[in-house]
Amino acid sequence: MVLNVNVKSVILEARELKISDQKTTSSIEICDVIGCHLCEEPGGFLPSFFGSTPYLVIKYISKCKNYKWTAENVHVTGSREECEALRTKVNEKLGQETERPKKLGVFINPIGGSQNSLNVYSKTITPLFRAANIVCDVM
Repeated sequence: MVLNVNVKSVILEARELKISDQKTTSSIEICDVIGCHLCEEPGGFLPSFFGSTPYLVIKYISKCKNYKWTAENVHVTGSREECEALRTKVNEKLGQETERPKKLGVFINPIGGSQNSLNVYSKTITPLFRAANIVCDVM
């Protein structure tokens, strides 16, 4: 699921991000944020005339019932300066997170389960670790 909000509806607090849309307000703990990066969307059918619209993508882990976790995105729109300032603040908070690993050792059992673990790791897990700037030694 992708949530689209304006930069003015995102509040960065000490331990969480508060995000408001028209209906609800939700909180994302800083430790659940994987990372964020700035993107640009073409502005209409003639981007060379109208420029592009910047937006910030915040990727985080949503923890559901029964220990099911999913990676979710929040697209934050605003001016380039506002998006860049929020990106900088979020990344600074992520850098201060002491419980966040910088490097992991990953053991993959190639014959476990449906014998598809290497494929699942490379297509699903690796992009999440890359977005979180976590270096992995795969064994």
